[in-house]
Amino acid sequence: MQHPSILSYNLHANLENLQYRLSSHFDIIYREFDIPDFSRHAVLIYLKTITDVQMLQDYVLRPLLHRSTHQDFESSEVCAATVTNRIELCDIQVFSELDTIVSHLFTGSCVLLLENMNVAFILDTSKIMNRAISEPTTESSIHGSKESFVEILSINISMLRRNFKSSHLAIQKLTIGVQTQRDVAVVYVDQLTNKKFVDAIIEKINDIDIDDILDASYLEQLLSNNSYSPFPQMIQTERPDRVVQGLLKGQVAIFLDGSPFVLLTPITLALLLHTPEDDTERWWIGTAFRLLRLFCFLVALLLPAVYITFISFHPGLIPWQLIIFIQSSRGGVPFSTFLETFLMGCTIECLREAGIRLPKSGGQAVGIVGGLVIGQSAVEAGLVSPVTVVVVALTALCSFAIPQYELGLSIRLLRFLFVISAAIFGLYGIIFAFLFLCAHLVKSQNLGVNYLGYFVHYQSQDWKDTFIRLPIKWNIFRNAIFNTQNRKRINLKKRKKDIK
Repeated sequence: MQHPSILSYNLHANLENLQYRLSSHFDIIYREFDIPDFSRHAVLIYLKTITDVQMLQDYVLRPLLHRSTHQDFESSEVCAATVTNRIELCDIQVFSELDTIVSHLFTGSCVLLLENMNVAFILDTSKIMNRAISEPTTESSIHGSKESFVEILSINISMLRRNFKSSHLAIQKLTIGVQTQRDVAVVYVDQLTNKKFVDAIIEKINDIDIDDILDASYLEQLLSNNSYSPFPQMIQTERPDRVVQGLLKGQVAIFLDGSPFVLLTPITLALLLHTPEDDTERWWIGTAFRLLRLFCFLVALLLPAVYITFISFHPGLIPWQLIIFIQSSRGGVPFSTFLETFLMGCTIECLREAGIRLPKSGGQAVGIVGGLVIGQSAVEAGLVSPVTVVVVALTALCSFAIPQYELGLSIRLLRFLFVISAAIFGLYGIIFAFLFLCAHLVKSQNLGVNYLGYFVHYQSQDWKDTFIRLPIKWNIFRNAIFNTQNRKRINLKKRKKDIK
């Protein structure tokens, strides 16, 4: 038997059709009643697990069951208008397509069917279950905002609007996931953001055909043009203030319902080393922190490989007092420099992974105590030298200074490749590996923006806010690399008055 895809004027047939489509759901409720004012039979359909039943009782059923007139409405148009006026809810929609009605039903809305009407009233009575807004867990800071996004898209959008009170803030809502039908919001600043960025992102999202998107990281991988690159292609942030900063730079923000993280694109390598706290400090302090992170980035990537190269291939490049101390400390160690560095690096990664997977209280103890105990025991047992432990510990410490977690993961992986290259080819191996990495970064693009954009497309204005941060009053223009429609950030006349 073929079931129709739209509603008819027969209430009984419409009810049977919906019951057929929803027969496998235990929490579906069909509430049949008569509306006194209309002398019409009605059916209220909702899912009790995701619908606010108290709201349904107070603002839908009670007004409809209360008789306020003594005449019957025969006209369907008058009946529909009276229903929308009687129901005490703001969000009321009317649809006739069954697929649309069912999809709204699974968002927590209730469906009202009336006799002799071929449309359904969709009433927003969803029960919003969410955790409280808390401090950011992955992007903590001393200054700046102390709130983070949650898993509910509507709440995240409201937090963004509270921080960005402008009519130019544009939000386009899309749906993704064949089975789960998750909402995606593409956010940008109208008359500022490059329209090509927005059009390209919306086109890519519409082309995605997948059952479900569980997290924002799924969306990043599906939207990325460089699937084989170890580096993150978008910034994942849980801070509203960072999203506002990105939007004003000319980036596009992508919100996903069910994920507390927001994607910012396009990006460059320099932006991955920035934090929202940089702009809250004096310019010379912010610059010092950025340069420190860049130094830690290079140390976390290259230090173990350089250590292996100098000890195994080029000991003459080390001062003789230091090389004597290092060689004496390695006395009795049964492993080569490469093997002990590689094994200690793997041990640190195991401790870090164990600290993440264990409960919060136990994870911290494993990370700190485990590292101290294992390092001290390995040195006392003569398995590794003290210098190797210091090198590995310093490398791990510098990797913690990288603000973007995904970039830190990339560095941890590439570090082992550099170690292997140094163990085989020595200093030439490090040079070739570094040149290959630079070539990959130069080739990488996201929405037409080069990953090393500030180096490839040199603009003197852009260097005022890259690895250095000059005073805010000097940053008159936005970065040219994002090709924004409006580059001016500060009014020159007002700026001159402020300086005077």
